Amino acid sequence: MPMLRLAHIVNPVFAAQGSVLQWVQPISFESIVQSKKFCEQDVAVNLLAVGFDEDASAAYPGFTWLPTLQQSVLNFYTFTENRQLPLIADILNAALNNCDEEYIVYTNADIALMPQFYSVVAYYLQSGADAVIINRRGIDASFHSVSQLPLMYSA
Repeated sequence: MPMLRLAHIVNPVFAAQGSVLQWVQPISFESIVQSKKFCEQDVAVNLLAVGFDEDASAAYPGFTWLPTLQQSVLNFYTFTENRQLPLIADILNAALNNCDEEYIVYTNADIALMPQFYSVVAYYLQSGADAVIINRRGIDASFHSVSQLPLMYSA
């Protein structure tokens, strides 16, 4: 069976000093890079990132930064707290328009992957699934560093 090809797209955001995302995003993105390395014999993974101009500084090594998003929820509605949030369709379309992999994976910027993540996704897809939904599992909030990834995996 030929090697399965996946594109994984994330939406990094500029995280203000002292915000939770400032330490969570690097953990998430490093777990993605490590998961890609873990499965490289069986699954080809293309790591993609897309965001607004102000988010470009949140790009992480190993990810290809795609053309900047041009619209947000603010183009369609006014909220009590106006935050420029992307439309999921725009994120997915960025992947569709900039890759040729067979399947696209999307995760939020605060999701850390287990090392075998892509291998499991490939297993289900090669078993005939058209799509896969994988739910998140919370871990203890005491983890705050990329160096703690092995402890997070064990948790």
